Amino acid sequence: ALSLDRYTNNVYKTDKMLLRKVPAGGTYPSMLESDNRTIALWKTDRDFYMGIFMVTQSQFMKLGYEVNPAKEQTDVPGNLAIYRPVNNVLFTDVRGSHDETTNALPQVSAPNEGTFFQRLNFLTGNRFAFDLPTEVMFEMCERAGTTTKYFWGDEMDESYVVCSENSGGLPAQVGSRKYNDWGFFDMSGNLYEFVLDDSSQDTEKRSNPWIPAYSPDSATLSRPLRLRGGASFDVTKTHAHFGSNSRYSVSRTSKGSVGFRASWIVH
Repeated sequence: ALSLDRYTNNVYKTDKMLLRKVPAGGTYPSMLESDNRTIALWKTDRDFYMGIFMVTQSQFMKLGYEVNPAKEQTDVPGNLAIYRPVNNVLFTDVRGSHDETTNALPQVSAPNEGTFFQRLNFLTGNRFAFDLPTEVMFEMCERAGTTTKYFWGDEMDESYVVCSENSGGLPAQVGSRKYNDWGFFDMSGNLYEFVLDDSSQDTEKRSNPWIPAYSPDSATLSRPLRLRGGASFDVTKTHAHFGSNSRYSVSRTSKGSVGFRASWIVH
């Protein structure tokens, strides 16, 4: 709590980006996809970091973009657009080709070239290899060690989620609801989020949490993208997608109510 009090001020929603470390050696739960009931435990062999917030409109625009793609840019009292998560972006604009998600992103040679993460990596001297998290990494951070229906318990609690009943028809500023036990915000609600995985594999078929589900078969180029994040601001709180085991698949050309956050695996 003391750490969050220090770092949740607005500078970390505009000029800076804050990632929290999940240390190696932990055994962290996620849900096996085959029955959506059985918990899988992942023993991690390296540290990784993930953003406590989704990338905001302000942070996105600071990487040299001329046009803000977000649908909702109207300021309302207590909910300024610059602090809302950016949305309405394609996976290929955020990360790059969906057909190469198991490969590291190629480096760019100028600050205004490439995708969001290529620009971010250039800005930080290509030292960290920032990228989207895998689905398993996301769920480990969402659950924060819990095995309940929601990361806070088994009953819906609107104080943790931005949903249609409390959003006023707009995404909310990042960090406007309660954080989970590891200090991550908006892990359920506000926006769906991109992860690296597609829908070609069940969780139990994956060899480790660092490698996303991916099918190189050219016949499956229309395979859906995975989304995480437990539904969005325009979804009613009774929707099943708010649960901690929520998975959602969409077309590779989908954008709309989808945001993203940064991660980094320490090799």
